[in-house]
Amino acid sequence: MNRLTALVVVCLMPVTVVAAELRVQTLDFEWRRGEVAAVSQASLTLRGSDGEQNLPWSEVLQIEAASPAILTSTNSQAENRIAVYPVRGGRVSGVLASSDSGVIALTIHGGATVQAPLTAVAALRFQSQDNNAEYDAEFDRRRADRKPGRDLLLLLRGDDVRPVPGTLVGLNQAGWTFAFGGSDRTGTYATALGVILGSPTPPASAPTATFRLANGDEWHGNIVGGDDSSLQIDAPAFGVMPLPWSQLLKAELSSARLVHLETLPPTLSKSKTILGVDWPMQINRNVINGPLTIGRKTYERGIGVHADHTLRFQLNGEFSRFAVDVGVDASAAPHGSCIFRIKADDKVVVETDILRSEQSAERLSVDVSGIKTLTLEVDAADELDLSDRANWCNPVLIRVAR
Repeated sequence: MNRLTALVVVCLMPVTVVAAELRVQTLDFEWRRGEVAAVSQASLTLRGSDGEQNLPWSEVLQIEAASPAILTSTNSQAENRIAVYPVRGGRVSGVLASSDSGVIALTIHGGATVQAPLTAVAALRFQSQDNNAEYDAEFDRRRADRKPGRDLLLLLRGDDVRPVPGTLVGLNQAGWTFAFGGSDRTGTYATALGVILGSPTPPASAPTATFRLANGDEWHGNIVGGDDSSLQIDAPAFGVMPLPWSQLLKAELSSARLVHLETLPPTLSKSKTILGVDWPMQINRNVINGPLTIGRKTYERGIGVHADHTLRFQLNGEFSRFAVDVGVDASAAPHGSCIFRIKADDKVVVETDILRSEQSAERLSVDVSGIKTLTLEVDAADELDLSDRANWCNPVLIRVAR
């Protein structure tokens, strides 16, 4: 066999494509694992050792990559790498591509090009100045303080960031054009941190899913299809975009049947401490108004209380299951020890051992079918109630299917 023949043989050999393997949590809080067999707008089909199982998206809570996502970048050294922050939330990054006036186009992973009208964009981060914690903090602060109707160029002068009000005129491969001081000024992407845009804030919308990618992006949108290689996401501002399974870290899906407990008003919230100090419950914060943190994990949702504390909620038989992560807030270290208890119609259905501030969260899941009253109790443990800052994190109820 000569070299040419050998080359042809090698080129004609079939390429084995490994299907993405996922962990999928459903509304019963159980995890399914398998390879992606098929995707449609209505459901996801996984292939496992026991065959195929079809999971309607309406029954899915979250998806996690079973193996590490592959971090890829379209020309990661390009000066014109830009992160786009849509007005409705999230982040999409890529390399600037040619586009019409008033539109920003990006080449993202896999070479796909997506575009969005600038009127739907809240901010642009020029990533030639990436991986700088101080710059990141300043950009996030300016973005959080965005004023609709006013553009703000964040110029770099040495190590300082100088905000300049004006109007973004356009972007091209070489840099930006911004109108201020009565004339159009230009600069390269290395001379500015980004632009905060004055796009109007549209009425609130509710995309059904949030997707976290290996490159740090966060896409908000709805699943409209896909296959065993990628999802098709209809994202606000950008429209339909491909999301390769290999880039996905985690997806969180909303469901009309899922209710976050902290959004419901309790019928009772009562604290009782040794010194008689009243510690009101805190929503999405710990009891001293800090972030909800158990072990090394910080939670965005939950209820912070101080032992001893009782919370009661009326369920009226409308829910089938309750799940929550419990633990002592990390801020209590080296003190803090609590016992957590869940009652269904005044009957104890689960009680933890003593949990301490250095421990990770314990996951509790209970059947509440037909239950009218849900009670959550925290007791002080072996150090009286010293620093007993207790957290009920990610507390969720699942409505009975109709």
